Amino acid sequence: MVSTWYFFHDLPPHRVVVMAIETLTDLVGFPDGWLVGVSCSLEWGYQCWVITPERQVHTDGEFYESSFVALSAGRFLVEHSLEVE
Repeated sequence: MVSTWYFFHDLPPHRVVVMAIETLTDLVGFPDGWLVGVSCSLEWGYQCWVITPERQVHTDGEFYESSFVALSAGRFLVEHSLEVE
């Protein structure tokens, strides 16, 4: 389930620290310059990151049990955004 998406600079400080110690596991390109990345934290699980063509970074703030589910959440946001355009 996709919840609220945040700009990276709008994340609470503890969320920014968590990203700094995570490992990037997946990076997938989509049409028109969209990227979806998945990072992994051993303590929290997998998290998705969406990078727009304007190079803005967003996350839904959720942690997932697998990289596949996190990637699906990011892909949902991109596909929804492309439909709106």
